[in-house]
Amino acid sequence: MACLSSPRPHRGLALLAVLWITAALSVLVAGMVYQVRGETQMARMQLERATIQPLMAGALRMAARDLPARPEAGSRAVTLVYRIGDHHLTVEAIPLNGFISLSSAGESLLVDMFVYGARLDPDGARLLAQTLVAHRQTLPEGFVSRRQLHDIPGMERDIYDSIAPLVVPQRVTGGQINPEAAPAPVLRVLARGDDAVVQRILETRRNPDGQWRTDGLETRHLLASRARAWVVHVEYHQANWRWRQGQIHAPAGLPGGRHWQLLDPLHRIQAHSSITALSSVPCCNPSNKV
Repeated sequence: MACLSSPRPHRGLALLAVLWITAALSVLVAGMVYQVRGETQMARMQLERATIQPLMAGALRMAARDLPARPEAGSRAVTLVYRIGDHHLTVEAIPLNGFISLSSAGESLLVDMFVYGARLDPDGARLLAQTLVAHRQTLPEGFVSRRQLHDIPGMERDIYDSIAPLVVPQRVTGGQINPEAAPAPVLRVLARGDDAVVQRILETRRNPDGQWRTDGLETRHLLASRARAWVVHVEYHQANWRWRQGQIHAPAGLPGGRHWQLLDPLHRIQAHSSITALSSVPCCNPSNKV
């Protein structure tokens, strides 16, 4: 009698093939699900951005209307709160002369900025400050954007990220800083890293009856003057996120005849993440409803 071959090896190979095909399909489906989920999140973010952008534009227009009528806004930071429909937006306006001017700050101030703002060693800070000054002499109108800092040899990304919140491209009077308007990171540069001096000044600002003092700050970098332009940040809270955008506003006009210049594009951050506030003078106007 002829012997019949056993079907078991073939069944084993078939089972193995089925398992491989199943695993491959699982990976394929998982990849498709991940891609669809990412595209859905991206579409949701774009929809949120399209909804929030007009709200922020409206808040900025109202701030442009209100800031010239606020006497204190010319010399110190103010916070304005607006209600547009059911949405509340916060606008923080800081006089332009509270920041370090890339176009007119003196070399010694730039050195301190790199030392106490970017934590460079004094020799590296001096070299980079000299390079910056030499570069801006090639710019007929001075700096027009912070992004031009990337054109400076030696301006590494981490240095740029450290000093970007401290600077504005526009010229300011004398290249000096109004200490009453300066945000905390700029005050730290003026105090040459003395955090106790910075904290004392911030506490004085919070207390309207406090005595204003500038001792502990580098007086050669100070000039108490009123500004006619502002760095304006608008912020909108949404669930677990904060949307934020920064602009420079000058009612009298910026170079090129513009009244607004984008400083920080619209972006979102987690609501519980900590961000150093640029100003420390909480004040609020009655809500404006549109």
